[in-house]
Amino acid sequence: MEPVRIAIVGCGVIGNIHAQWCVKDENITLQAVCDVNKEQADKVGKEHKALKICNDLNDVLNDDQIEGVILALPANLRAKFAVSVLKAGKHLLTEKPVARNQAEVQELIDNRGDLTVAVCSSRYSSFPFLQKIRDFIAAGNLGEIRVVHVRGIGEDAGPKDSEPPIWRVSHEFNGGGIFVNWGCYDLNYVMSLCNWTLKPKTVLAQTWQCADHLPMRVHETSDAETHAIAMIQCEGGPVINIERAEFAALKAETSWQIIGSKGSLRLQLTHWQEGPTEIFFDKADPKGKLITETLFSEQVDDGINHGGPVKDFAKCIRTGDTPLTSLENGMLMQKLTDAVYRSAKEQCAVVID
Repeated sequence: MEPVRIAIVGCGVIGNIHAQWCVKDENITLQAVCDVNKEQADKVGKEHKALKICNDLNDVLNDDQIEGVILALPANLRAKFAVSVLKAGKHLLTEKPVARNQAEVQELIDNRGDLTVAVCSSRYSSFPFLQKIRDFIAAGNLGEIRVVHVRGIGEDAGPKDSEPPIWRVSHEFNGGGIFVNWGCYDLNYVMSLCNWTLKPKTVLAQTWQCADHLPMRVHETSDAETHAIAMIQCEGGPVINIERAEFAALKAETSWQIIGSKGSLRLQLTHWQEGPTEIFFDKADPKGKLITETLFSEQVDDGINHGGPVKDFAKCIRTGDTPLTSLENGMLMQKLTDAVYRSAKEQCAVVID
């Protein structure tokens, strides 16, 4: 297909990674990079041979050569810039979290029209082997879904050398803390594996901010959580248990399970382990013996988790296909996120409309 001409707005760490994947893909032309920090824009633009380097978003919006825009900015900036991109008639790939609240997601939906809009929380749903697992679940091999377990304990609470960014654990700048930063990946991953058939209806949650004796781990203005846990009851009985933590008195650990009446899956995200990525299917025979089958065991290039959303974005622009994670999917995850924070704040169960 004719290469899609893409601009990247925001040339920080994640913007630089997006640029790397744009130049690796023969179906993408890195038309422009943009950042208010001229030095940063020059660095990324020259390193990846962008055709245009600019420091003003209007230079991107007014450039008819640019078809799609990747917004690699903190959530508080992305919301208003994303609307401007859509009003300029350009396709959009937005970093995660999709927004800070449901109203911001709805504004994107209202301004999308016929444009392709994709969300980067699809990173861990973009591995090619996952379609095999989706088909396996859809074929009824697990029976009725009962429980989805997600537990992700990230970076430990050891020494920290650099100053934490102001946006990293902040409701104002990022819509929250660890739950929006990593919980969006978790939810996107398991919901995608179940073909988005799980319909959450009630959330009971609790969050905790960084412990007082670890002030060096978050910015001094931080008001969001570094530990969150939620139970999400879905229509028909399935329950999602999800826990995310960082900078906590916990050893790093990750675990994903999808448990059904006939069998269950044990899953991994390739980001978290060395060696092959493995997915196991556990089932009990009529005599009660547990039988384990290996559905997948291969070495997977972990880097594709960053390249997946970019490649999918370009393909969907040309084909008109629905992105791996659409704005409607993003809205569902935003409703869950908002419910988690409301439940934790008000100490009650929250019903999702």
